Amino acid sequence: MSYIIETGRGYVTLECIINRLSTEISEARCFASEGEANQHAEYNSLLDYMVVPRFAHTLAALDIWDAKSPERSEAWATENIKTDADVTAALQRDDKDAAEVQEAFFQDTHTINCRDNCGLVSIQELIRMSGWKKS
Repeated sequence: MSYIIETGRGYVTLECIINRLSTEISEARCFASEGEANQHAEYNSLLDYMVVPRFAHTLAALDIWDAKSPERSEAWATENIKTDADVTAALQRDDKDAAEVQEAFFQDTHTINCRDNCGLVSIQELIRMSGWKKS
């Protein structure tokens, strides 16, 4: 269910305002009729998506990722990096831990995202999008 706002120019859904990152209703997409706005809202209900705990899997995976941080740091410690194999092992550990968070992000966004795209998102971006804070 989305909120629909009647304006002098037509009807606007809350999602259109949020998607435009604007509080100016005049800058948001207007629909000619309330029915058209309702139809748009049914298929693009950002409000419902926001009310449900967003990124629950991602947040849990980021907690685990953070808990593994000392192990990743240890793998990269100067005294532990002596050969190319050591570098490869440290990179693989980083990639494996990141892939676990990316998979959790896919679980949270599978209705609007594909696994391949989720694999392209960096840990820093996942932290930003999910609002994760170190506990």
